Amino acid sequence: MNCELEEILTTRDLAVGYRDGKRVKRLLENVNLGLRSGHLTALLGRNGAGKSTLLRALSRSDKPIEGSITLRGIDIGTLSNAEWSRLVAIVTTDRIAAGALTVTELVALGRQPYTGLLGWLDNDDRDIVAQAVNDVGLNDKASRYISSLSDGERQKAMVARALAQQTPIILLDEPTAFLDVASRIEILRLLRHVTDDLGRTVLLSTHDVGQTLTVTDDLWVIDREGRVHSGAAHTIIDSGVLDTVFPNGTVRFNPARMEYE
Repeated sequence: MNCELEEILTTRDLAVGYRDGKRVKRLLENVNLGLRSGHLTALLGRNGAGKSTLLRALSRSDKPIEGSITLRGIDIGTLSNAEWSRLVAIVTTDRIAAGALTVTELVALGRQPYTGLLGWLDNDDRDIVAQAVNDVGLNDKASRYISSLSDGERQKAMVARALAQQTPIILLDEPTAFLDVASRIEILRLLRHVTDDLGRTVLLSTHDVGQTLTVTDDLWVIDREGRVHSGAAHTIIDSGVLDTVFPNGTVRFNPARMEYE
């Protein structure tokens, strides 16, 4: 099988970082990655390694320092905002400031790329919203206010909003942050459902290594030298790359227990 044909989002010689006054700080460079269509991919690395910076570049929130990012062969910088919003949905770690909205109203915001300036929903839009709420298991809370939900339920609502956007790609930055163990497992199982049953392509950055490795197809791993390794999850685990994430080697990955020690 030609794996190149499966790559829906690709980077070539990408460099990302940030500006500190007039100085440009590069966190990652020479990054060549391919996000495989219909797969769940996890981005791993220690704090400060550049996970969120890379994700911001992939989501067009920040411009890369150099290199290219293409979606189905098209440079993402050439796409209009309307075109982009129908291709990529983004779920961030930001606390949800939507307490005055019901679950259904929040999820309906995902239809904005299709409803125009006034945001009127037609029957098809309402059906799509209802299906998204159902897909994340929040039917019984559809009319509840976001402020009344648990953190895990709020995150499910955010995933539902991304589903209502009907994009082929969903990017998530630390979707299990702030969640208890049970909620983290539920969110990861939900993302597995999103790829397997709904056919979306999912990329998430995470610190929740143990649980994530049980559900992910592919891994992108940032090592302590700032190199990004990619491949099927089982290949990356067997390669020993996960031992190179933390400095000085005092923290090691135990493949038998699927966790760092």
